[in-house]
Amino acid sequence: MKIGLIASGYNCDQFLTDCLAGWKEFKDTGDDQLVCSFIHNCFKENEELGFPLKSSDNTMQMFDDSFRDGFLDYYDISNKYLNEHQARNVCLNNVLSEGVDYVWTIGLDEVYSCDEITKILKFVKMNQFITWFKVNYKNYVFDGETWVDGFCPPRIFKTSSHGGLKELYYDDDFVYNDGTDYKAAPHLEVPRNIAHVKHMTWLHSNGKAKVEYQKKRWGEEGCSYSWNYDENKLEFNNNFYEKNKIPLPTLIKE
Repeated sequence: MKIGLIASGYNCDQFLTDCLAGWKEFKDTGDDQLVCSFIHNCFKENEELGFPLKSSDNTMQMFDDSFRDGFLDYYDISNKYLNEHQARNVCLNNVLSEGVDYVWTIGLDEVYSCDEITKILKFVKMNQFITWFKVNYKNYVFDGETWVDGFCPPRIFKTSSHGGLKELYYDDDFVYNDGTDYKAAPHLEVPRNIAHVKHMTWLHSNGKAKVEYQKKRWGEEGCSYSWNYDENKLEFNNNFYEKNKIPLPTLIKE
């Protein structure tokens, strides 16, 4: 089986080494073929926040190194600010040109082990009539030693269903060539006993820029986190939870 791995990255070197380690091991030792396509892109909303096109950390150098050592089969650098789905579509077209059987989207703060990747693909192979799969994450927050449960986004998409995978139209949302929205197609959740993936997501160390980005996209109350400028730390946005009538997440210590 051939898997197309796609991702967009910007100022993400903090966990990039850990993120790529499991995939590199899988590509070197796994039974299945992995085609990797990444793009360096600063999202369109960040242009209004004054972010430069190029990362200010080592992200671009690390991407370049991964391309030179053969892990990345494709590495694109956007010379303009693209929306998330526009950036990922560049990567999608690259891996589709290689005839991949499934497309797997990742964020570059998601830390899969090689064992988790292998087990997930075994589950996928056992369910060949399923169009797409959700993956469970342990969302590490604040100090990086505490996590919250309940994040299970779509991540793996069969390319041959419904006339073929066409494009992303929003973030992680795909449409097929016959017009079918992936949400209308059969799907399964990868059980947590197969994989419960470490996700270094909303931390004091990286939260400020993420809050600003989401507020720019969805408004002042559109982000479930807020940045405490007095104490220079990340917090839950109580107004978000009250407005949407949902309880605050339960914090779980590692």
